[in-house]
Amino acid sequence: MIPGDPRQTAGYLLGLRGHGIHSVAVLRALEQTPRAAFAPPEHAHLALDNLALPLPCGQTMPEPLHIARLAEALDLAPHHRVLEIGTGSGFASAVMAAMVQEVVTFERFRTLAAQAAQRFHSLGLQNIRALWDDGLAPLHEAGRYDRIVVHGVLEHVPDALSAALAPGGTIFAGRLATQGQAQGQGQGQAQGPAQERQWLMRLARGAPGNFMARVIGGCRLLPLGEGRSKAL
Repeated sequence: MIPGDPRQTAGYLLGLRGHGIHSVAVLRALEQTPRAAFAPPEHAHLALDNLALPLPCGQTMPEPLHIARLAEALDLAPHHRVLEIGTGSGFASAVMAAMVQEVVTFERFRTLAAQAAQRFHSLGLQNIRALWDDGLAPLHEAGRYDRIVVHGVLEHVPDALSAALAPGGTIFAGRLATQGQAQGQGQGQAQGPAQERQWLMRLARGAPGNFMARVIGGCRLLPLGEGRSKAL
């Protein structure tokens, strides 16, 4: 449970409901995952506000609403295995771990990977494996994953992720497109041109080698880097 004033916790959850989050499982997972424990200490007092927070290594902890929308779109089940690319603070990992069998999360920045692993250990989250490595490289982990979450923008689905996806599984990642292009991909309706922006997309396997994209909503994600970070 989130420590602190119960009224503040209630306001936090009601705020998410007011923005369209209705899944009881997602709201329960967010209630049980103390965001303050994942926020930088100097920003912990802002943990229950719907704000993105700065992290070391030039990264960002997304606002709770983004994580809630992602978790709801994932349609997670207790038997699912989830592969996450971009651990960051580990908050999203912990929220998903409250709803699934296992989360395997990759982080290319050693500082963030080590800090997240320590948070998971401190909170007793035994169904998360945190790895310092490039999650877009060919995987050496056994088995396949029902959901793959990429906290970044993908121009295409790398072969490594396609090979790691279980039959019937889906990939969630950001893509850069105009509003018309994104809505056309998601709903099959062409729209007029608009300013290019980022969209969170659900990618389901279609014809061999292709994925069908559906819009989840707008997002603000950083570009993905390759390999392990050599400095941080």
